[in-house]
Amino acid sequence: MLRFFTIISSIFLLVITSTSLIAQDVDKLIKKGKKELNNKQDVAAYNYFLDALYLEPNNQEAKLYAGICHLHLQSPQKALEYLLSVKDADVAVQMLEYPVLLAMAYHLNNDFTLAQEILNTIEDSIFSDMVNVSLVKSYIENAKKISSSPSPFTVQNMGEEINTRQHEYGTAAFSDHQTILYTSRPDLWDQDTIQNKKKLYENIFLVTLDSNFNWEEPHYFSNPHLKGHDAIVQIFDDNQKLITYYNGDLFVSEKVDNYWEKGTAINGISTPANESHGFITDNGNTIYFSSNFDSQDGNLDLYVSKKDEEGDWSEPIPLIGLNTPYDEDSPFISDEGVFYFSSKGHNSMGSFDIFSSEFDSKTQQWSEPVNLGYPINSVFDDLYYTTYGRMAYFSSLRPGGNGGMDLYRVLPFNEVIVSGKLTDENSGETLKNTTKSLQFGENVYEASTDENGNYSLKLPITNSAYYHVEGETAEEQVIVFHFGDSTQPQKLIEVPLKVYSQVTPKAQFDTHPDEDIPEALKEKVIKQKEASVVEIKAENDTLDIIKEKENIQEENITQVVNEDNVVTEKSINSDFIAKEEEQQPIVEDNNLEQENKFESNPTISMIKNGESANLFLYFDTNAALLNEVFYEGLDQIAEYLNTKEDFFVEVGGHTDNVGSEAFNLQLSERRAKAVALYLIEQGIEKSRVLAKGYGESE
Repeated sequence: MLRFFTIISSIFLLVITSTSLIAQDVDKLIKKGKKELNNKQDVAAYNYFLDALYLEPNNQEAKLYAGICHLHLQSPQKALEYLLSVKDADVAVQMLEYPVLLAMAYHLNNDFTLAQEILNTIEDSIFSDMVNVSLVKSYIENAKKISSSPSPFTVQNMGEEINTRQHEYGTAAFSDHQTILYTSRPDLWDQDTIQNKKKLYENIFLVTLDSNFNWEEPHYFSNPHLKGHDAIVQIFDDNQKLITYYNGDLFVSEKVDNYWEKGTAINGISTPANESHGFITDNGNTIYFSSNFDSQDGNLDLYVSKKDEEGDWSEPIPLIGLNTPYDEDSPFISDEGVFYFSSKGHNSMGSFDIFSSEFDSKTQQWSEPVNLGYPINSVFDDLYYTTYGRMAYFSSLRPGGNGGMDLYRVLPFNEVIVSGKLTDENSGETLKNTTKSLQFGENVYEASTDENGNYSLKLPITNSAYYHVEGETAEEQVIVFHFGDSTQPQKLIEVPLKVYSQVTPKAQFDTHPDEDIPEALKEKVIKQKEASVVEIKAENDTLDIIKEKENIQEENITQVVNEDNVVTEKSINSDFIAKEEEQQPIVEDNNLEQENKFESNPTISMIKNGESANLFLYFDTNAALLNEVFYEGLDQIAEYLNTKEDFFVEVGGHTDNVGSEAFNLQLSERRAKAVALYLIEQGIEKSRVLAKGYGESE
């Protein structure tokens, strides 16, 4: 939900409180937090540990348990920071599960080697309700193995036009791929108001590409004024029917005269339990779905039900071979007949991973599930995979997005082979046995032609690629890649959409040499037979850059040269070196570059002038856990405050008017404490930071 915080810089008097009274309060808060943690109420537990840390920032026990909460809530940076900070403390040494928790934190931070080294010293037989040692070991081993052999896929965040600081998930695309439906919490859609009314329920949103192939502003598809959770599950029957989720059950809606009718429950599979997701086959007679109706521990399993001749659904049958002792969810069947689903079991890298399987009609068995691998899967939740030929969509909680769970697009390739004839733009003459420059976006290539004037290039498709789907029918549809911008002619490269294949696609593109290439790009011409392209692969990115030797330290770079003589940089730990003439003069212990950085931050500018500044932050319902997307902005504020030791800061928290006034006052104070504690942990003296909740007041 959207919340704003007022940061006021001033000088104020502090009330001195007895240290012994604070210690007693902290002990009580930790005791309450541990009780909530034992009941698996991580959000409620963290609130108590936050209160304790605000009173006593160096309390080792509070840090330990706050770290555990961050771990459970998939907040990796703080989980590792807190757990490492208490490594030698008695409270950690005496906790049997501590080494496993630390390994889990390293795992969430993608340091699988350190995680494995810790677990190698631990017996699987450790009995604890807090951790499953064998499962953690499996996750880490799988993550290390799978991430070391990434698939040549392109994974792209769908952008801030769709993804907000909260959760977006469950994409369903209409057949033209110009319009999609997805699910989101709607309490972010009144961002222009301070006293925005909180909507308690998830809703379905519709978003469409505009004429420039950019996503327009999303709109409600379901009625936001009705009570209950609405989520999109599937579009089928030539865009005429939908499956939606509503309050634990699955419903089918039909489009009549351009209007969507109210959904009808799929009664044959509706139970008092939770049917979270489903997929109906093209003939409408078979449904695969996930449910916990037959579960002893609340975990989801996959089931299948078929319609009989009278139109009644059969008794659901569990999918043997796909279900594990852990959760399975979000079934989907592609046009090729491949069954996709998410699972916390099998050889998952951690939490939900996406898997594929195929049904053998002869043996009547499902094939061994195959992990789709990295970069589709991560150590965080990856769910709701849907695929349409060469394009897929899924949802992920991985860091690096806009906050919360985000929507992503996937292409099963990361380059396109472009071939064609090269001709002179003026005369039309075929250019034979020559080498010319071709510009595609920000890259310039040397293209060599043969005796017939034909050239061939491999163009990288990165996570920042600009593309859309075009075509009326499935047979005609192509993925159109845009190379170029407003400063240069667009080059449009088309790849057929319909057929799924991991083979590098080929595209025909007859063109002319580019003459008006910017001087800066001429110095970085890519010769594909020479090692001049460096590819940096990170958790969520595949970024192609041109190596500039004068600006990069070489000693910490590990390189692998592939068969095309393209250098792939597996890891980099280098700093860019500013040239001597570019360095800023020092002024009163702060260089001008730092001062300029502070000036460009509007929040800091207001603090400098002694004014209040509003920070709009987002939290999960009733939670006070800071999302990692806000760390960078708070780091800048802390950096500035560390240079101004005479500044005192009040962090004031505000909420909406939903809920009791007393509850909102407490919640706003806790969220103010979360911001204040973060600043304190960045080196600001506690005596200089005060957190105060204002509840619903402005």
